[in-house]
Amino acid sequence: MVGQLRSRLASMEASGELEQAELNEPLRNELTMTSKGGYLSVWLHTDTGKGSWNVITGELQVAEPWFMSSEGIVELSGESMNLPNAVERFAAKIVVK
Repeated sequence: MVGQLRSRLASMEASGELEQAELNEPLRNELTMTSKGGYLSVWLHTDTGKGSWNVITGELQVAEPWFMSSEGIVELSGESMNLPNAVERFAAKIVVK
């Protein structure tokens, strides 16, 4: 998950969707990102599948739990989705248009 999110955010920076992005992995299975648009943190406890994410921008301040099954199905904001869709959902939160 961290690898896919890191790749997606780097791609967004290269395409100009993000400015001044700085990616960091302060803990195992956690990715934080700061950019001109704000702050994003995504964390997953791999043994339990429980995680949390939060985002802070000028327009949005949200934090909530999420869950990923061993089959890679993600429960996020009351919806089930696959991991690539969850990565897109997380990444979209930090973009300020």
